[in-house]
Amino acid sequence: MVRSGELFKYMLSIMNKALEVLSPQLLIGYDVGCKLATTVKSTTLATKFNESNSRLCIDAFHGYTHNYTCQDRNHPNIIQGMGLEDFSTMERIFSSSNQLAPWDEDKYMNIGNMLYNNYRQAHGIIERETIEFEHAKLSLGITDASIEEWQKQQLVYLETLGKEAEWDVHAMTYIELLQNLRDARAAAQCASASFLDAIPTDYQFVSTSTATSTDAIYANNLSQTRKLETQ
Repeated sequence: MVRSGELFKYMLSIMNKALEVLSPQLLIGYDVGCKLATTVKSTTLATKFNESNSRLCIDAFHGYTHNYTCQDRNHPNIIQGMGLEDFSTMERIFSSSNQLAPWDEDKYMNIGNMLYNNYRQAHGIIERETIEFEHAKLSLGITDASIEEWQKQQLVYLETLGKEAEWDVHAMTYIELLQNLRDARAAAQCASASFLDAIPTDYQFVSTSTATSTDAIYANNLSQTRKLETQ
C-alpha cells in the first residue's frame, strides 16, 4: 500500500471528510505531514483545504527524526496555540485497547483520565510557567517581538546551512594560492605571521552581483569549480 501510494489516498479522503464534518481551521498531525502537505497542494483538495485556513504538521515523536528545517516549520513545538498536544493520541488509544479487557467502560475511563491529567498539566503550566517566563523576559531585556525575530533568523540560517557564502569561496581561493607557492617556508611564514597585513589596503571584495559581465562569469565559474573540488 505504501509503495503504490494508496496510503496518501486514504489520508486525503479522511481529510476531505474532516473538513466537511468538523469546523474550519483544522491542525492535522501526521508522521510525514510535511510531505502530505506538498501532496495536498497538487490535488483538487487544495482549494478547499486552503479556504478552511487549515494546516498540516508532523507529530512530536516522529518530528525529531526530520531535518532541522522541517522541524522549524512543522513541529508542534513551534506552532502558536498548539498547546500540549503531541499528536500521539491514536497510539495511546490503541495501546489502551490492547492492555485493557474489552469493556467500554474501562476504556472510556482510561481515556477520560488521560484527558483530565492533560488538562491539569496545561493549567499548571499556565499558572506557573507563564509568570516565570515573563520574569525571564524582563531580566534579559527581551520581548515577544525579539523571540519572533529570532525564530525568523533561525529559519533563514537553517535554509542556507551548507551553502558556501561567496566571500568564503573568495577567501579560500586566496589561502590556497598562498599554500601553493613553491617556497613552502615563505608561504607558511606569510600565512601565519602577516596574513592579515598582506592584504593590500585598497583591496575590495567584488560580489558577482555587482561585477561586470566578464568578471561575473569568471567569478561564477570559479565558485562552481571550488564547490565541485570541495565535494
